[in-house]
Amino acid sequence: MAVAQADVVHFDESGLRVNGKLNWLHVAASTQTVHYTAHEKRGLEAIGAVGILLGFTGVAVHDRGKSYWHFEGCAHAPCNVHHLRELNCLEKLTGHYWPMGLRDVLVDGKKAVAATKQSGKTGLEPVELAQLNQRYDE
Repeated sequence: MAVAQADVVHFDESGLRVNGKLNWLHVAASTQTVHYTAHEKRGLEAIGAVGILLGFTGVAVHDRGKSYWHFEGCAHAPCNVHHLRELNCLEKLTGHYWPMGLRDVLVDGKKAVAATKQSGKTGLEPVELAQLNQRYDE
């Protein structure tokens, strides 16, 4: 499977109906290819049945679901879209200012990386990275 050979793969699942019954559409996507599998379950059994994570050695980007962490042959990177959703919820539930500040740091970091890539560079300038890290720590 081509997606299993990628350096970075994003994993997710969404509910869908198959013959009127709830199933789960498991998605594994790299920048070059996407793999879809419908399965009656989600979680460890289904992820194992899909098979991509069984021998995967790249970076698995996911929603921090506990089932993903059972696969130890790869590096794990929690998905920032899920972080942003959680921060939006925390802001609404608590009325605190820090979720908005952290959300801004994550979005600004994404924009900085995109601008750096567009300029042909392979990494942020040390000063820019230090500023983002300082904002994150604050």
